[in-house]
Amino acid sequence: MLILLTGCEKEIVKAPEPVLPIPTQKQLDWQKEEMLMFVHFGIKTFYPSDNHMGDGREDPNRFNPIDFDAKQWVEAALAGGFKGIVLTSKHHDGFCNWQTETTEHSLKSSAWRDGKGDIVKELADACHEAGIMFGLYSSIYDQSYEKSGKDKSAYSDFYIAQLTELLTNYGKVDELWFDGFGAENMKVDFKQVSEV
Repeated sequence: MLILLTGCEKEIVKAPEPVLPIPTQKQLDWQKEEMLMFVHFGIKTFYPSDNHMGDGREDPNRFNPIDFDAKQWVEAALAGGFKGIVLTSKHHDGFCNWQTETTEHSLKSSAWRDGKGDIVKELADACHEAGIMFGLYSSIYDQSYEKSGKDKSAYSDFYIAQLTELLTNYGKVDELWFDGFGAENMKVDFKQVSEV
């Protein structure tokens, strides 16, 4: 049996106008990553209490992880289906998980690895080696700086120096997280931060 349809024209349907704003390709790629592991590890790990923020007066020598293994963290992330890791490089207490030139409230003042350990470096290297995303969280609020008696108007330069170290000494950083808690207490030039 043969059926002929005549008079049927294909109607061309125009796509609707996009709803603005349209995500960038980088934003779309980020959405496809789906899950990133967030590691909140720092001086407060060694000061367990209900106060998750610390006060900026913690003794760096209490930072002393036993058998720290960044590659094991990456293996755990991959086993859990995570596509990368975001590390707390500095929380509100101001303790820096890297070899910074900006403050003594950091790993260089700890006994761990004779003051030469660098959590950011070891995790960055492990993430890069495994081919997964590496990100950093850096608190804007810094109680150690605030309580140091240093000039608050110089904090912006201090913070930008820290970000510059993090973004130039550890290879590719795929993602940065900023925490706005207490940021109003610190005088930061956010336009300059965006240019780091």
